[in-house]
Amino acid sequence: MAGEARLQEKTPAMAWGMLAVIYFASFMAPITQFKVPPLASWLIPEYGIDAVTFGYLMSGLSIIGVILAFPAAFICRRFGLKKTMIISVAALALGSLISALANSVAVLMIARMVEGIGIGLIGVAAPSCVSVWFPDKTRGLALGIWATWVPVGVTVMFNIAPSMAMSFGWHSVLWICFALCAIALVVFALAYRVPSKEKEDALAVTGSMSEAFKLLKNNSIWILGITFFVFNFLQLGVINSFYNTFLETERGMDPAIAASLTSVTTILSIFTVSGAGVISDRTKTGHRRYWLMACYALFIVAFLLAWNTGEGADATMWGFILVCAIAGGLGGGITRPMAPIIMGDSPAGAVMGMGVLQFFQNLGAAVGAPLFGLGIETLGWSTASNTILIPLCVIAFIASFFLSTRFRKGTPPLEEQAK
Repeated sequence: MAGEARLQEKTPAMAWGMLAVIYFASFMAPITQFKVPPLASWLIPEYGIDAVTFGYLMSGLSIIGVILAFPAAFICRRFGLKKTMIISVAALALGSLISALANSVAVLMIARMVEGIGIGLIGVAAPSCVSVWFPDKTRGLALGIWATWVPVGVTVMFNIAPSMAMSFGWHSVLWICFALCAIALVVFALAYRVPSKEKEDALAVTGSMSEAFKLLKNNSIWILGITFFVFNFLQLGVINSFYNTFLETERGMDPAIAASLTSVTTILSIFTVSGAGVISDRTKTGHRRYWLMACYALFIVAFLLAWNTGEGADATMWGFILVCAIAGGLGGGITRPMAPIIMGDSPAGAVMGMGVLQFFQNLGAAVGAPLFGLGIETLGWSTASNTILIPLCVIAFIASFFLSTRFRKGTPPLEEQAK
């Protein structure tokens, strides 16, 4: 009866406006994170760095995100969702300011770590801010729309950053990021509010850290986390970090064209990830694993097409872009709505579940960029892909299958299991 009541709960009219405010604030994270890859042609000679060090510029902020993934749930509890989001965007603004003023790769790395604080917090706080406004019947759609924050941010940066760098100098991109973060900070602080203190408190993680971790005595949330690690390793650590560099160095493309072509995957995934949110709402819980299995099967196909520089290179490039767009949409749009269900429809468990996903998201990005950069340096593009990326896809494909055994109707909320 309680489940039926949740399904019939109406979505507040103001919820969609709040989603827009949350989305704008969240959007600052990917534009800050992915301002670096499209500037590779300027940053690498400016600082005299190799592919591995460049990978660390991408992973530096993700490492902080890994560290903050679980404490973020307690920070949300201590300061509330709104204040946590404000802290997040403020950290992004500060990091962008430091990076704009940086005169060495060391200072730039410090800036990336400050930005990592914002990304680490926002990945837990933002979906929680969405969840308090939307009932079960529309939450998958709302989170699916919110999940486009990364592809939209990547698309914007990959298309405007090279042109701005060529016209106004590469520092102009960093100053624009700072200005946008400052605007988003003011807009969110003035416009966002929670629907009620009771709904915010329902998402609170109470008690000590050790008590809260009892909510994670569920193998399935960790299996889902492993698949999300692979997804972000591939998407954030490899495709969004290095594919434009491949097109520049191996295909001889102009930096602006290479960045724009890379962004096509994210432009298309904006639509596929929203569609995946709708699919999530309309698919039986136990069947959602098949969509994740399809995601990683498609990634295998994509990476078999990705690194061709010979005959038919243009055709395989477009095949890679289109397949990645579909795979990226499925991985991004299906995974997050699964976390609350895996955690027994428990609000506090859902926040901890989001913490698990945020942990693995940042871990995937942190490990992916430098490891694949090292693979490029030592093995070359194709061999690194065949020995690193495709085996990871196989692991995620198999792990997705075993999610089904964890979806048992009538499973009590994990707070009750922990007692």
